[in-house]
Amino acid sequence: KHDAWLMIDDANGFGVLGDNGWGTLEHGRVSTAAVPVYMATLGKALGTAGAFIAGSDELVETLIQKARTTSILPLPRQPSPRQRVPA
Repeated sequence: KHDAWLMIDDANGFGVLGDNGWGTLEHGRVSTAAVPVYMATLGKALGTAGAFIAGSDELVETLIQKARTTSILPLPRQPSPRQRVPA
């Protein structure tokens, strides 16, 4: 009806919940087919930097083609307030 996808951000469940640590889906016995977009961070359960997004080939291709502005680089440095105020 709304042409929407269900997204699960399992940052707090991945690696912890479920019999095998597979997260909220395993814990709630939810089929992966019912959740087109599944994402989680690696920092909480695995103690490392990073994250992932899992889904269909269509999702992966859409992200590759449309999400090119994502970057781990810091934002451009902004001038300090003192530099912006005329003397």
